[in-house]
Amino acid sequence: MTKEFQKKLLTNAGLALAIIAVLSFALWLVSSGVVSLSERISSLRKEYFIKSQGLSALGELRKDSQKALYYYTLINNVLPKREELYFFSNEISLLAQTRGVSKPVFSYTAETPPSDTSPGRASFNIAFEGRYADILGFFEAIESTRFFVRIKNVDLVRADAAVGNTFRGTLTGEIYFQ
Repeated sequence: MTKEFQKKLLTNAGLALAIIAVLSFALWLVSSGVVSLSERISSLRKEYFIKSQGLSALGELRKDSQKALYYYTLINNVLPKREELYFFSNEISLLAQTRGVSKPVFSYTAETPPSDTSPGRASFNIAFEGRYADILGFFEAIESTRFFVRIKNVDLVRADAAVGNTFRGTLTGEIYFQ
């Protein structure tokens, strides 16, 4: 081999190795850029998915809040205000008279103010006297008033055996208000 041929061979081999080294370095840079770019795309897709779920949940909450607001307004329109509880005792007296129940004595015993999660409650007692059928009609009339009433307890005793079907009793209950 001649010296010139060796020189050209070494020059071409060196040049080929240099080109391969440069191309390998460029390929390494591009591949590391692609990996970091794919990781960034993956994290952005996760972030997009989370935000998408959040937006759909927000939409559902807004829709449900409108429904809840409707029911909240409906309940507040139905429940009497605390000041209107005065009329409840008058209504009880009127119901007792119309149902044939005598001597109704009405009294409030305790009150729980309304909170964010529940309406207010006022406990009451009613003492009464009357015939059994009239008392049952009185109880039904109490339950069908415009007020939300919960009867908690009823105590009945026979008033006088000589009088017949006359009973004396007390009723304990709660009335709800806003």
